[in-house]
Amino acid sequence: FVVHNDTYPFVQQLIQEGKRRFPDRIKVIYLYPSKNIVNEPYYSDCLTNPRLSIAENLRLFSEKILHLPKISKGNGFIPPVDLVHRKFQKRIVVHTPSGRITRNWHKENFVKIALHLKEEGYQLHFVPGGVKEREEWKGLIDLGFEVPVFPTLDLLGRFIYESGYLIGNDSGLGHLASALGVPTLTFCRRKTWANMWAPSFTK
Repeated sequence: FVVHNDTYPFVQQLIQEGKRRFPDRIKVIYLYPSKNIVNEPYYSDCLTNPRLSIAENLRLFSEKILHLPKISKGNGFIPPVDLVHRKFQKRIVVHTPSGRITRNWHKENFVKIALHLKEEGYQLHFVPGGVKEREEWKGLIDLGFEVPVFPTLDLLGRFIYESGYLIGNDSGLGHLASALGVPTLTFCRRKTWANMWAPSFTK
């Protein structure tokens, strides 16, 4: 399976060579919402519906293209036995960065919603990206918010698993939280992207 990407020449070469040598065995998956998607040369490989989430599209792909007998949107994650799912119902993880700075909700907006939620009795834990982002956000400690540091993704995943919710920009942590069964609020630039890329394992 090749996820289509019109940016990297290697992916284009992989698709072209694969379709030349193994036309029945190479399936190209298009994971982007576009009105022009039907014009793509291998659109029939996956039949992506931009109005459905990625998870649902892959489920349909497994059912209608691969004809797999047992299908679910589960991810196979098995949490460590010492953890309690959503143990801290009032704890909200706030993830501020994304893959591109142009996708980011403004800092002032995050602070505003955090202050409101704090008044409602929630505990807000801001999880910026790297060292540079943490420096930018550490002033939140003065407002009564936590800015914890997680040296590994495993520790961060454990923290999210026991939290009540996650709020963040369009990024990987939203998908991780959703895959762990934690309700997630994600900010996206456009509704079309939100329909397709919203974390969708959990509401």
